Amino acid sequence: MSFELPDFSLLRAFGHWALIVGALIGVAVLLSMMTAALGGGQLGFLRAIGSLVRGKRQGGLPWGEVKEAYAGVFRGIRDAIVEIVGMSPRRVWALGMLTFKESTRRKALLVFVIFALLFMFGGWFLADANPRADLQVKVHVSFVLTAISWLILPVALLLSCWGLPEDIKQRTLHTVVTKPVRRSEVILGRMVGYSCIGTLVLSVMGVVGYIWIVRLVPANAQSQLVCRVPVYGNLGFLNREGDPGTGVNVGDIWEFRQYVEGASKARAVWEFAGVTPKVMVTRNIQESGETVEVKRLLLETRFEAFRTHKGDIKSEVFCELFFTRNTRDQAARALASCPGLARIGGMLSDGDFRGAAIVLAEAKPTPADFEQFEAGCRDFANITRPFLSGESKSEASEAVLQAATDCANAADAGSGEKLSASLKTFSGLLDTHADELSRRIFDLRVSIPAFEVQEYQLNLLEIDPAAFQAVVQDVKTGNDVEREIDLFDDIVDNGKLRVEVSCVDSGQYVGAARPDLFIRTPDRPFWVGFSKSIVGIWLMMELVVILGVTAGSLLNGPVSTFLVFGLVLVGGTGFRDFLQTIVAGQSRGGGVFESIIRIVKHMNPTTKLETGVLTTIVKGVDGAITGMLWLAAQIIPDFRSFGRVLEFLPNGFDVSWSTALLPSVTVTVGYLIPCLLVGYFCLKLRELEQK
Repeated sequence: MSFELPDFSLLRAFGHWALIVGALIGVAVLLSMMTAALGGGQLGFLRAIGSLVRGKRQGGLPWGEVKEAYAGVFRGIRDAIVEIVGMSPRRVWALGMLTFKESTRRKALLVFVIFALLFMFGGWFLADANPRADLQVKVHVSFVLTAISWLILPVALLLSCWGLPEDIKQRTLHTVVTKPVRRSEVILGRMVGYSCIGTLVLSVMGVVGYIWIVRLVPANAQSQLVCRVPVYGNLGFLNREGDPGTGVNVGDIWEFRQYVEGASKARAVWEFAGVTPKVMVTRNIQESGETVEVKRLLLETRFEAFRTHKGDIKSEVFCELFFTRNTRDQAARALASCPGLARIGGMLSDGDFRGAAIVLAEAKPTPADFEQFEAGCRDFANITRPFLSGESKSEASEAVLQAATDCANAADAGSGEKLSASLKTFSGLLDTHADELSRRIFDLRVSIPAFEVQEYQLNLLEIDPAAFQAVVQDVKTGNDVEREIDLFDDIVDNGKLRVEVSCVDSGQYVGAARPDLFIRTPDRPFWVGFSKSIVGIWLMMELVVILGVTAGSLLNGPVSTFLVFGLVLVGGTGFRDFLQTIVAGQSRGGGVFESIIRIVKHMNPTTKLETGVLTTIVKGVDGAITGMLWLAAQIIPDFRSFGRVLEFLPNGFDVSWSTALLPSVTVTVGYLIPCLLVGYFCLKLRELEQK
């Protein structure tokens, strides 16, 4: 896992949820009205839904009774809204506490016995399980989180699925609903009660598990009990000529990484955003016999080497890391984006300001090009401003900045004459002051000493932001001078940092993927990430309780148990991906009926069916079935989001809120309201006195 998941869009998720819930409600209302029309209008909504649930069908009715049936459907919807809105928190809490006491009587707390046995003897097999400290921590943390989740989920599943059916069977629920209590309050109270007993068990397990980890992890691995907070960048590649391209494919079956050729201009390039001094980490170093706190930029790498020849088998492959600020390239791209100025890009990148001036003088923008000229000229001014202004500014540099700004303002105003005049002025200044501009607008490149690529483990690089030096041209004399470079003042551009990685050894390759290099910000305590992982397990338990209570309101204990277990199994395994490929129309061989035709005719999945009326009908029917299957697939909860929460901490990363916890919270809350409605209707239609 790369631990670099995309940010979760809450607004998009809410729109998808509203679409699915609205579609399900529409289908339910339509089926209710059809059943009511066929089943007897005088019984209204209850008989309509009841006949649908029980599979009964009555004879046809006169249109007056059909109209009354439809009115009964909408009365039932109105009553449901009134019941849901009018729920009493006090009665819900009372029912929840009653459920809590019943759960304790059913020996739900016996799960602690199994939990204690696992932790009593687990240390025998996990102590010093791996010589690497990070893997020792991973084994212990994975064991604790897996044990907690696998023990709490069966308890929540059995309690929630068997609670209501057993009460109905023993006729104890009948004594509750005869009191002034709503059926919606019974459903919600059950959810609250089972959640409370599950929360109690989970809290005790979490505290014991945390203490067990801290005490049992070996002393040499205690430093790994942290939660790293990474900042990832966007990855690109330069080919062996130094031009933008892709990495080399070395024939690895796993195409996760691309490779950089050694002893060439090939580079793996990361571009980070939001890089400020706040991302630095405080380190203690010894200086003159005293401990001094210093700020360092931490880079963590996990590269992979590919060797075309072994050479000295004991020596590792070396790579080099550069921090760059390509001001010329950025300025060139800004002006080259304007129509008719594409040739100017390469000239400015090479420092040929006189050639760029000639191209700029030939530009003839039309009104349709004004917007692009405005953006390009303004970007050029913003990019070059730190190099053309400040303490070392001159009249020439100020004039160039002003000319670029005037071009942008003229384009923004929509004046073709002013823009043409401003471009000529800008071109003349570039030609006149070309030598000074080439000295002022330059590319900065600093590096750290080459380091070994240590495969299958992490390399931590501590960067002193003020320890760099570079040779640049003096603005006034043009002579080469050595200048001290500060990483944040000179290299970082508006929070953007460019990092290039090259392979030093000839005939060797360095493999890189996006998460193989990241900025490591200050770590968070281990208990913070552990608490978030426990919250992820709690959210998964809550969803199981919600589904179990809803299923138990309609089905008996064994059936509801198998139903919820099936939802957990399908929603948390690769079968969900297979289902998504079917509903997305990406499966080979087409839909149900098309597959039948292919089997009968002995056709392989890649052969197209003959065009005709039959093929059109088959594809139309398969499309309708796939649409219904898509709606059914959306009902299955995505338990994989909860599994992703549990993968962060064992690998030493903090559990991200926006990419891991927020999707889990959204899934749990998203199922609460629909399941409450379904449970209310099922309980209202169910005969509570039956055995």
